[in-house]
Amino acid sequence: MAGDSHDRPADVLVVGGSLGQREGLFGFLTVAFALALFRGLAGAQTSGGRIAVGVFAGGLLVLVVGLWLSCVLRPTVLEVSSERIHLVNRGKRRSPDLAKSQGSEVGFYTRRSGRYSTLVLRQSSTRTSVSLPLFSRASVAKACRARGWDVLERSRHRRH
Repeated sequence: MAGDSHDRPADVLVVGGSLGQREGLFGFLTVAFALALFRGLAGAQTSGGRIAVGVFAGGLLVLVVGLWLSCVLRPTVLEVSSERIHLVNRGKRRSPDLAKSQGSEVGFYTRRSGRYSTLVLRQSSTRTSVSLPLFSRASVAKACRARGWDVLERSRHRRH
């Protein structure tokens, strides 16, 4: 399978998402929906109310746990080599590669959507960017520097 460890060149560093961020997010959501389910079932006055709570809160709980398992079993990783940076997002759309031949300078910025923010790595010369949800900026920067990429301390890019 493409992207497996036996298909990678020897100089590739693989950076995984932040376990603390992933486990914290999914752990919180799981506990919140489990509490909603149990409190809703205990507080419902009618069988119709119990069915509605069970379907709604139970369905969301199953969805969150399923997404959590998917993230654990098929993690998104960033492959950093001396020639390119590639996000392996298993089962999802392909993200663009950052090729060092087009410029070695990269920087970080945060893309905000309401209350949620996502770390983004952008190549300065091409403005090509890769979204890195649940990744640690420090881990990505360390891997990039180790493979000869120039990582800007403060990105000059505007937030979008």
